[in-house]
Amino acid sequence: MTVNALYDPSIFGTVVLDFATLPGGADYQTFVLRELLNDTSPAGPHTLIVAPCGPDGRPQSSDPSLSSDSCVALRRPYLTGGARLTLHVLGTGQDPGYVG
Repeated sequence: MTVNALYDPSIFGTVVLDFATLPGGADYQTFVLRELLNDTSPAGPHTLIVAPCGPDGRPQSSDPSLSSDSCVALRRPYLTGGARLTLHVLGTGQDPGYVG
């Protein structure tokens, strides 16, 4: 793979995130993952919801409150009460972070 491919929005990679504990009341099926935006606003960090992938395995970007470069491809339980999320992430040249 060339370096240019890392920034190609037509190519996605797979990311696996393991959360040993989840917020109160959430389980691996209801846990809401959010993508942190590269934002230095004094109002605090801005986030987008990382929604399930569409039928083509890509993020659904029709809703501005949803991430347009990351989506949840698979959800599984992790340890006791945690979650393992498999994401498809498009190459955008940015380095997002995730929170829940």
